[in-house]
Amino acid sequence: MRARHCSPDREGPPGWAAHGCTLPVFLLAVGTAIATSGVGGAGLVLASYAAGMALVLLIVALAATTLGDVLRSVIFPLLRWVQPAAALFLIAAGGYIVFYQVRGGLW
Repeated sequence: MRARHCSPDREGPPGWAAHGCTLPVFLLAVGTAIATSGVGGAGLVLASYAAGMALVLLIVALAATTLGDVLRSVIFPLLRWVQPAAALFLIAAGGYIVFYQVRGGLW
């Protein structure tokens, strides 16, 4: 089997989707550190950022493995209500947008 190269313009790993959330925060933290305290401070901020991300991922992974059976027995029965609840939230959000536009005289 040939290895596929992951690029943003092709179907890649799900991690690409997270770049929109994490990359700006990372660039802001490191860029601010470079601007205020130089490269040494930026290295410390980079190491702190990496340690914080690793800690969060470690906690989530450990929780998922240790609580997997409990979560399955509690969450799976509730999944049948997700689609109807999402539909109600979408209807409510649409109603709020229409109400806001009418109240503001924009319609």
